[in-house]
Amino acid sequence: MLVERPHAPHSVELVDIWSRSARLKWLAPNNGNSPILSYTVEYWSNPGGHWNVTVANPSTSCILRGLKPFTVYYFHVWASNNVGNGDASPQGQFSTAKEEPTAAPVDIKVDDIGSTFVRISWKPPPQEDWNGDLSGFYVGYRQSSSSLPFTFNTAEVDETNSYFYVLRGLRRSTRYSVNVRAFNEVGSGPPCEEITFKTNNHEPLPQPILLVQDIGSTYIQINWSMLDEMKATASGYIIHYRKSGSKWHEISIPDAHQNVYTLTNLDSGVPYQVYITSHGHAGVSEPSEIATVRTSPEAIFQAPAPTSQAHAPMVDDVTQILYIVVPVAVATVIIVIVIVAACVYVYSKRPVMPISPVYGDLPASKNFHYMATAPRQRDIPITICGGNAIKYGSPYSTVPLTRPEQEEDEPIYESVVGDTLRKIKARNFEDDFKVGTATVV
Repeated sequence: MLVERPHAPHSVELVDIWSRSARLKWLAPNNGNSPILSYTVEYWSNPGGHWNVTVANPSTSCILRGLKPFTVYYFHVWASNNVGNGDASPQGQFSTAKEEPTAAPVDIKVDDIGSTFVRISWKPPPQEDWNGDLSGFYVGYRQSSSSLPFTFNTAEVDETNSYFYVLRGLRRSTRYSVNVRAFNEVGSGPPCEEITFKTNNHEPLPQPILLVQDIGSTYIQINWSMLDEMKATASGYIIHYRKSGSKWHEISIPDAHQNVYTLTNLDSGVPYQVYITSHGHAGVSEPSEIATVRTSPEAIFQAPAPTSQAHAPMVDDVTQILYIVVPVAVATVIIVIVIVAACVYVYSKRPVMPISPVYGDLPASKNFHYMATAPRQRDIPITICGGNAIKYGSPYSTVPLTRPEQEEDEPIYESVVGDTLRKIKARNFEDDFKVGTATVV
């Protein structure tokens, strides 16, 4: 009898997967004419390492423990007997389930403190502690002297590794405590260490109102305004802007009367974030609302950025407008020409009805024959001699007339005048009466 190493296990499959463990099972292979002593499960992650789990025969399942959440692992299984280790099964893979983050945000800072607001910045926890894709951050705050729980605000995730949030509506000259924690779709992680600060006791500076006035492929023009009675408290402004995925840049405006500025040398077709703050003897004002603006795509003919800071065009690049207007106008003209040409062609090909005499509404009978008569608007005087004169009605009336060749047909109606003349011709009036001269006018 030939004794050899066992074959590879087959039907290897995952039964259960959790965030930090997984269960495997398989079917025993051909033992090579020697009893199987054990099975070995090898699994690994990149990056990470390799691990082995040995299972004694006859068990054909095992649980892999000590895994990391939201991590991809690879594995295979082989059997061993007295001859040696058999071939490994085909490689498989799986991903562990998600968990809430296991680390807190880092580098928490209080950047700007005003009378009624504070600007807090931080960095996310290390990525290996996310345990899933981050959905955002909770920024909690409360008065340091209060026993009430923290009030949390939500800050969304963006494409950068630096985040900030502005807490507004705070009390003047009051000490607060803040903390930040990350969260994903499973839950929130641990909070960072509390940071305390105290708001200023000065009269708060006015918050500028930011507007985007013009957008080009390489520039963005903004303007801002404040209440007239609050302008005297500001000595200048700071414009904050950044490209998506980059750090914030600041531009100082020392003139308190200036209210227009153009950001130049920007990348085309890229979103930018912009906000502005005012500053004075009382510190820094609350930031304006953040405007997210995408520059126009690159044009063949670049329109220069506005040079005047006081007046700026309210339209986009002229070339971009022409790219849309000219094709639409040409297409409209072509459509109109095609419609007119089609109408002329159809009109020229229409059938022409032949001109025929109109006799009025005649009955559609094969036995009715139209006979032209004397004009009806003129009277025809007739003089009849003799005592046996036939008396007829008005010369406008008609009488039935039946001719020998049409005895079976319907009578033909003629005028009284025509019928009377025919009868006078047919009769011999010498014995009865003499016919005078009949004059037809």
